[in-house]
This record gives sequence, structure tokens and C-alpha cells, in this order.
Amino acid sequence: SMAITSTIFGLVHFHTGSIVFVGLACIGGWAYGYVYMKTKNIFYAALLHALVNTTPLIFGLALAK
Repeated sequence: SMAITSTIFGLVHFHTGSIVFVGLACIGGWAYGYVYMKTKNIFYAALLHALVNTTPLIFGLALAK
């Protein structure tokens, strides 16, 4: 179920137009699911997702254009 869910998560992020980004989103989706399975708390998975999304702001990188 983790493989299917993380693949769907990655495909949902195809709007950026980069297949590399889809692969990274698949890995991220797996990581969020793993965090949820280990903690049984959606807050930590959402927190991790928020931290990943703010990485460009924190480090000043232009990752998604």
C-alpha cells in the first residue's frame, strides 16, 4: 500500500512538468507515510511535509520554477 500511495502522491505532483520532480515526490510520499506508520500521528507527517516545502525559503534555493 505504501508503494501505491507514494506513486500516486508523486504523480499528483506532475504539474511541475519534470519527471525528476515526480520521482522525488514519490520518495517524499513514501517518507511521509513511513513517518505516519511509525508515529501513528498525522501531525508529524504533515510537519515533515511543511519542512520540505519550506526548504527553498530556508536555504534560499530556487528548486521549483
